[in-house]
Amino acid sequence: MSRVIVAGHLCLDIIPTFLTDNPAEPGQLVDTGESILSTGGAVSNVGLALHKLGAEVTLVARIGEDAFGNAIRERMQGLDQYLIRTPHGQTSHSIVISQPGRDRTFLHHAGTNHLFGSGDLDFTNLPKADWLHFGYPPLMRRMYADGGDELADIFRRAKAAGLRTSLDMSQPDWKGESGKAHWPSILKKVLPHVDFFMPSEGEAHAVTDSNNPLEAAFKLGANQLILKCGGDGLFWWDGKKGHRQPIFPVEVVGTTGSGDATIAGFIFGMTNGYSIEESMRIGCAVGACCCEAADAVSGVTSWEVTRKRFEL
Repeated sequence: MSRVIVAGHLCLDIIPTFLTDNPAEPGQLVDTGESILSTGGAVSNVGLALHKLGAEVTLVARIGEDAFGNAIRERMQGLDQYLIRTPHGQTSHSIVISQPGRDRTFLHHAGTNHLFGSGDLDFTNLPKADWLHFGYPPLMRRMYADGGDELADIFRRAKAAGLRTSLDMSQPDWKGESGKAHWPSILKKVLPHVDFFMPSEGEAHAVTDSNNPLEAAFKLGANQLILKCGGDGLFWWDGKKGHRQPIFPVEVVGTTGSGDATIAGFIFGMTNGYSIEESMRIGCAVGACCCEAADAVSGVTSWEVTRKRFEL
């Protein structure tokens, strides 16, 4: 079985259960149901989804020596984890506002993710793997503060170690540090070493600074692009030909982590010998399962259950 290293952003998600879809007004107290406490971020969402599908996974991230860090470790027991603990800074956490019928809002503290550096991924000491997936560099200061040199080094060394690679993004904070970084210049250093660039449509527009992110991404060195298109599914493009995979309709409880679950399904397919088109279908099936729960991973099931349910 193939092993996947999932590295990058990791946090603790606090997800209140909303009893009504009426938006809160300033000064209003909103009565909620119980809150869900779960791990979040690319490392958790993609890694745990892959694990539930049956893949072998190694998780690499930074957390703090605090209660939030302890909660993350507790929820990841039984997984192959290289979580680097540091007393400098608080473990990253998010309050996820996910009301029915509305897109999510995040109150996020990046915390120790800002301290993650290229040296935290030592491919000679990590278990032998076939794939590296890295997620959310705009939420990790060292991945952009030097113009992308550290991020490019990670992918360059991953390719030298024989791994296939994928990169997912998050929206830069246009009022903060990550919004001041010149992402096209960063991507020009990184994308030549990335097999699958996997942003959402909005992220692709933002980080390429272009109204035509497909063309822009390939000018910056992209090899293959997997575009997450929300309700329109996935779109693959290799610079010459493309393929679109629609979503699988389900009763949506929440969309937290659905893009990451879709990525996990795609990687699972690719590392198990399926074609790109088949892997996109698997990805959308896993993403649909994710949407049936409020948190990022509870809805994801085993590969056997997923395969039979969606006739994959």
